[in-house]
Amino acid sequence: MKTTRLARRLGLDGNPLRRRTDKIEAWLATLTLVVFLTGAPVLSVAAGRAWVTGHSPARHLNHGAVLGREAVAAVFVPVALGWVLLCLAEAGRWVLDRRRLAGWDAAWAAVGPQWTKRFG
Repeated sequence: MKTTRLARRLGLDGNPLRRRTDKIEAWLATLTLVVFLTGAPVLSVAAGRAWVTGHSPARHLNHGAVLGREAVAAVFVPVALGWVLLCLAEAGRWVLDRRRLAGWDAAWAAVGPQWTKRFG
């Protein structure tokens, strides 16, 4: 990806028409991606190790069963993290969309009566 395209996506291109909410949305998307890409491997390894260290020897699981359960824990945690981050990102977008709509409504309330007099 070119630097100018990345700058445009992050709202760093100096566009005077870009809304503040658009910049916030771009940075939240970037933050979500960074949190997932750094957090998923760390949490995956931690979950696998936590399961192995918390394993009760009284159950007498063989090595293959322990590895299988560790693998399931290591796969489940990044999926759960992704799901949580996706829900948080959607909630953030919903808040930003509501803010945008309120801004549009306020702008139309100010301009609408003047505009309709000209053409009405």
